[in-house]
Amino acid sequence: MVKNTFKISLLISASIFISVFASADDSSIFLKLAQGQEYEKLGKYQEALAEYESAMREDPRNKHVYMSLGYIYQYELNDKKKAIEFYKKGIDYAPNDYGMSLNLMYAYFDIGDFDSAMRLYERLSSMQHKHSHTFPRDTLSKIFLNMNEDEVISFCKKFLAINPSDSILREKLSKLYIERKDYKNARPEYEARLKYSSTTDNLGLTYFGLAVCDYYLGQYQSSMDYLKKAKAVGEYVPEQYFEM
Repeated sequence: MVKNTFKISLLISASIFISVFASADDSSIFLKLAQGQEYEKLGKYQEALAEYESAMREDPRNKHVYMSLGYIYQYELNDKKKAIEFYKKGIDYAPNDYGMSLNLMYAYFDIGDFDSAMRLYERLSSMQHKHSHTFPRDTLSKIFLNMNEDEVISFCKKFLAINPSDSILREKLSKLYIERKDYKNARPEYEARLKYSSTTDNLGLTYFGLAVCDYYLGQYQSSMDYLKKAKAVGEYVPEQYFEM
C-alpha cells in the first residue's frame, strides 16, 4: 500500500521533470532519467541506479534524481539508510518538496528513528498540500508498546491536532473509546473518519461504529440508518442488529 502510493508519487514527479527538462533542452539528463525509469520497469535496478547517478553527476541540484535513487534503495533494495542519504540531499535543494519529505519520513519510521520521523510528520502537516501522510500501523504498535491506554489516547489527540486527516490515528482512537464503552467520545472520532475518509479507512466499519455509538446513546433511528448504510456498502451486518 505505502509502496504503491510512493510509486504514484514518483510517476507524478517524473511527469514534472520531463516538462522541465524538455523546456530547458537538457536532452542528456532527460535521456538518463528516462532510461533509468525503463530499467526500473524491467527490474534492472543496478542499471537504473547507474543512469540516475550519472544524471546526478551532471546536475547535482536535480531533486528528481535523488527521489529516484531514494525510491530504489528504499523499496526495491531495502537499504533504508542509503535511501535516507539521498532523500536528505534532495531536500537540501528542494526543502518544500512534499513527496521527498514524505518518503524520508517513512524511511525514518522503517529504521525505527521515530524522533526524526515525527519531526517530519509535523513539518509535512504544515505544508500547503493535501495531506496524505499517516502513522504506519506497525510503527504505532511499537510506539504504543509501553504506553497505557490514557497515554495512547493523549498521543493520538496530540498528532490529530497537527494532522486531522490521519485516518490510522482516528481508527486507533475510535476503537479505544469503543473498547472503553465511551460512546460519547467515540462518536466524534467516527464522524471525523467520515469527513477525512481515505483508501486506508473502511467506510462500512465506520458506519457500523456510528451505529453502535448511536444505539448506546439512545439514538435508535439514527443507529438503524447507519446500519443500513453499512450494509449498503458491503459491510456484513448480522440480521439481529436490525431487530434490536
